[in-house]
Amino acid sequence: MAGHNQLFFPSVLQAKQMILMGDLGKINVIHSIDAGARRSRLSLDKSTWGRPDAQRATWRSDPAQMGGGELIDTGYHAAYRLLFLAGQQPVEVVAMFGTYRISMEREDTGLLSVKFAGGAMGSLFTSWGVRAMGARPILFSVEGEAGQLWGEGDRLYYQPVGFQTPATIEYPGWDYDRTFVAQISHFVDAIEGRFEPLHSVAEATETLRLILAAYRSATEGIIVRL
Repeated sequence: MAGHNQLFFPSVLQAKQMILMGDLGKINVIHSIDAGARRSRLSLDKSTWGRPDAQRATWRSDPAQMGGGELIDTGYHAAYRLLFLAGQQPVEVVAMFGTYRISMEREDTGLLSVKFAGGAMGSLFTSWGVRAMGARPILFSVEGEAGQLWGEGDRLYYQPVGFQTPATIEYPGWDYDRTFVAQISHFVDAIEGRFEPLHSVAEATETLRLILAAYRSATEGIIVRL
């Protein structure tokens, strides 16, 4: 099983169920976001000021060891979430990168546009240098013919076409750490029940294929067809 822990947020799983049940009608656009400007506390040693943040000045900021920058790290979460919710084969990807923190040799921010075989479009925004908008940053949003969904770690919002305010579903007690517990519990259930885990080899491979195509797109300045 691939360790794609963010699929186990209840907001993500319920959004997937609603998409499968046709609550949004035909899906047009999906956004997947994982962004936060991570900063350590100011060191009282003035000689360290202006130097790379020690939190990132590790193997994660070394392209030779990392294989890329932020996209292949935290961006992996946003990528597998996008593919999971879309449920369609990605056919095109175009990407742009930026670096807004001096501690990164490669990108600390990535923006991808993805076209799916069924006609839906997707976007992926991921960053260590830029915080997602909003007091409670969202993880994803889904726009369909019949309405829209958007979700946070412990909340899901559903607004059908014609309604002025969304219905809100809350999942008390859910935080990021709990997704790891749910992930391992699911793996045990899959072993005991002899069924394929939610994300196995095929899904993990597809996620990596999308990310590598995005790196090629940004490097060559082209739309990459998958």
